[in-house]
Amino acid sequence: MDIQASVNSRVKWIRDLLVSSGAKGIIYGNSGGKDCSLVSILCKMATDNVLGVIMPCGSKQNYGSDRRDRSRQAIRHRTDRG
Repeated sequence: MDIQASVNSRVKWIRDLLVSSGAKGIIYGNSGGKDCSLVSILCKMATDNVLGVIMPCGSKQNYGSDRRDRSRQAIRHRTDRG
């Protein structure tokens, strides 16, 4: 699997949805899991106008560690993009 091609394809799909819908940005629900971290990074690669609304699951035992991981990822991504 070509990971870069897969990422590029997903980012293009998000950008195409923004254009076709006329939306000016993205708001998504974030449970704090690693899948949401990936969604946030892909959305941010597609547009700078992204808002993640934290929606933690009460039964999730590792919410705190997932939140810290996500924060580190976001900071690293922001730094990489300049």
